[in-house]
Amino acid sequence: MKLRVALVGTGFIGMQHADAILRQPCAQIVAASDSSAESLKRSSELLGVSGYNDFQEMLEKERIDILHNCTPNRMHYDVARAALEKGIHLYSEKPLANTLPEAEKLVEAAHCAKGATAVNFNYRANAMVWEMRERLKSGDAGRCFVIHGTYLQDWLSRQSDYDWRIEEAGDGPRALADIGSHWFDLAQFVYGKKIVAVCAKTFSAFSQRLKPSGDGLPPSLVPVDNDDGACVIMRFSDGLAASLVISQVSGGYKNSVSISADCENYSIRWNQQRCDQLVIGRRDGGEETIFADPKHLTGEARIRAALPAGHPVSWADALKNSIGAFYADVRDGTWRMPDRAYPAFEEALHAMKIADAALRSSRDGLWKDV
Repeated sequence: MKLRVALVGTGFIGMQHADAILRQPCAQIVAASDSSAESLKRSSELLGVSGYNDFQEMLEKERIDILHNCTPNRMHYDVARAALEKGIHLYSEKPLANTLPEAEKLVEAAHCAKGATAVNFNYRANAMVWEMRERLKSGDAGRCFVIHGTYLQDWLSRQSDYDWRIEEAGDGPRALADIGSHWFDLAQFVYGKKIVAVCAKTFSAFSQRLKPSGDGLPPSLVPVDNDDGACVIMRFSDGLAASLVISQVSGGYKNSVSISADCENYSIRWNQQRCDQLVIGRRDGGEETIFADPKHLTGEARIRAALPAGHPVSWADALKNSIGAFYADVRDGTWRMPDRAYPAFEEALHAMKIADAALRSSRDGLWKDV
């Protein structure tokens, strides 16, 4: 019998989840919920499922095995809490919650819940990221000297650019939490150790932004109290140094996530915008590019590259991999086992704590423990 899956939130990310769910032979989407009547009508008709404006009503009326929480950040806690209380397996978008206290409560609730839980940090599910992890874990690359990278975007590079995330973040971390958290999780995943301390400097391109007023009225200038980017130095639990530049105001960079682990035998590098490739850099012989092909990969990376070289694995394939691993654990009852292939609530909470420590570091001009 197929797993019965429901969505809360049917915007861009919700429909990406729907696409990945439909690629799972073991699952079917049975219902969707969204507070926007227009979005709900479009998505429920497209998916051929029951639609609900109230997610609580959906949870009461539908028999649901797994719930996907694809709502705006401010709703993450309420939706997750409702699912956990009903014993429904939960796959949530990041951040885990909008605030650290809420996230900590969800971690506690998850420990007592009957259902499995996971948070979507999509990049760690890419086949080439797994290959990077396998090479570092096996010692093939030798001792790691430093890890460094970037997460660069340009969609907020104009003063007229505005988004709901700006309001929801308030005076808390925004770019640090929105995209920085992805890199923190990625670096910890490939290296296999936690980031324990940070020293950061945030920046804002605009102290005010033009917010659309609607009804044909001109936009109004509103204050912005959160970050557009940051430079972050980190320390892992074993003392290894790492550095990161994040920005949402860097022209021409659409979604450039890059990470490099520079080791004794070679450096190993990955960039999300060339996500089916891994670059090996050697002192003798220059660079070698490895493509996503099962016969070229090692360990668990092989099962995440389903196509031969020349058929690129992508962002959507990584989401399919992560959701597939979660569904397999739900189906087999193995979701309480350690070393799960997808991020647990505790890992999502730690990523939030890193972003919070980085913001405190920037304000105080000091290193901060996570």
